[in-house]
Amino acid sequence: MKTASIRLNSQQEKDIENFAKNENIDKSTAVRKLLDIGLKEIRKKKAIDMVRNRRWTVWKAASHCSESFRSFLSILKENNIPFPITLDELKNEFE
Repeated sequence: MKTASIRLNSQQEKDIENFAKNENIDKSTAVRKLLDIGLKEIRKKKAIDMVRNRRWTVWKAASHCSESFRSFLSILKENNIPFPITLDELKNEFE
């Protein structure tokens, strides 16, 4: 594991300390956990935008987020994004 040094403002430090206390973990573990959560959220937002703009397939977006195809479909539904395929494209799939 590599070491990283970051600067925190006082509110961020308090938030991390509170999170660590509530989770009953040390501050380093808390920061890693929060970083993992944040990075996952950033990947998810990018994947949603790429599908919305029809630049990525649902498969690629799900893979980018380390989600299953089915769970990513649920994420799209939660964000009011229709399945990115037109009726004509769907008909062509069955021909």
